Amino acid sequence: MIFHRCLLLVCALSLLPTLSWAKAPSWHSSLSFPEEMTITAPAGITIDFSRQRYYVVDYTGNQLVSFDEKGQLLDRFDASGTLNKPVSLAFASPGKIWIAQRSSNELLYVDLNDRNVRRFDLSKTTAQPVLIDRVVTDDKNRLYVANSHDGRIFRLDDNLKIAAVFSAQPDSALIDFKIKGTSLYALDGRHKQLLRFTLDGQQLEKITLDAPLDRAVSFDIDSHGMIYVLDRPAGKIVVFSAKGLFQYDFCRRGARRGQLNYPVELHFDWRQQLCVVNQGNDRIEVFKH
Repeated sequence: MIFHRCLLLVCALSLLPTLSWAKAPSWHSSLSFPEEMTITAPAGITIDFSRQRYYVVDYTGNQLVSFDEKGQLLDRFDASGTLNKPVSLAFASPGKIWIAQRSSNELLYVDLNDRNVRRFDLSKTTAQPVLIDRVVTDDKNRLYVANSHDGRIFRLDDNLKIAAVFSAQPDSALIDFKIKGTSLYALDGRHKQLLRFTLDGQQLEKITLDAPLDRAVSFDIDSHGMIYVLDRPAGKIVVFSAKGLFQYDFCRRGARRGQLNYPVELHFDWRQQLCVVNQGNDRIEVFKH
C-alpha cells in the first residue's frame, strides 16, 4: 500500500513541470483589410460561412461592403442611396437581408434581386420602445434584435411582433449575442456575465467572467467552448474557460497591424479565425494561432 501511494505521488509530481510549461496559444494577425480606402467607419461584420465572405457595415460611408477570404473588395451596396448610418446586418431568406439603421431607428428589409427596400418602425410593431442595436437570424431565418433602450433581446415573428424575450436582472444590459445551435448566448456587459437561453427565452445558465474587464462589448465561443471577450478601451481580447475562468489575454491597443483601437465586435469565421471590427483604425483585423 505504501509503495502504491509513493508511486502515485511520483507520477503526480512528474506532471508538474509539464503543467507549468504549458503556454497559451500565440495569436497573430493573419489578415487586415481593407488596404485601400473602401470603408470609412466599420460598425459591424456579418460572416457568410457557406460562401466564405465577409460583409462589413460602413456607418458613415452609408454602405455594405463585401470582401473575399483574402480581404479583397467584392462589391458595395447602398440600397439605392437608402442607407443612412447602418449599424448591423443579418441574412434573411435567400436574396434578402435585414439592416438596422441608426439615423431613423428603422429596420430595413432589402430584396437584393429587385433592390426593393421596405422600412419598419419596431416601436410600432412591438408596442415597445425599441432602439435597434444588432440584428441576427437563426437557421430558420427567425429574426432577433438587441434593444439597447432597455438591454433586452427580442425574437420577432413574421409580423415583427415579439415572439420571445431574453432578459436577465432588471439592470442588466445584454449588449451582444450569438446563436449556437439551439441556444442563444448573451453578454451582460454591466455584470460581466455570459447568459445562455433557449431560443424561446428561458435562461439555462449564467457564467460569471472571472477577470477584470474595463468595458466588454462583444464575444464569441470557439469549437471547444472557450469564451473570447472583446475589451474595448483596453484593445485586447480576454479568453475564458467554458465556466468563465480566466485563461489568458492577447492584443494591445495601437494603430499598427495586429493592434486594436476601440474595437466594437468579435466573430469567428469559417476557419476559426477571430475577426475583429477595429473601429478606431477603420479596418477589420483577422487573427489566427
